[in-house]
Amino acid sequence: MVSEKKASAVLKGFSKKYHLAPPYNQYVSGAGIQSKRTGRDGRKHGKLEELCLVAYLKKPLPSSIKLPSFYEGMKVCTEYLGPLKPE
Repeated sequence: MVSEKKASAVLKGFSKKYHLAPPYNQYVSGAGIQSKRTGRDGRKHGKLEELCLVAYLKKPLPSSIKLPSFYEGMKVCTEYLGPLKPE
């Protein structure tokens, strides 16, 4: 299991590579860390809880662009938020 301190450091690198850089920045509106329940086989309702990197998507990724399943030892998940709306 990754510590919160290490997860924060990994998040910085992940954000630079997948949130702020082209072509990902057209699709990824942000990145964060969440605690997710996953089993060893990846089931969402497993018993293990671990820190995961989350890429928040403003639009779906095309098939030609992929995010990694793991980044520096951390599982990568996506959440679709839709387009950002000005307040």
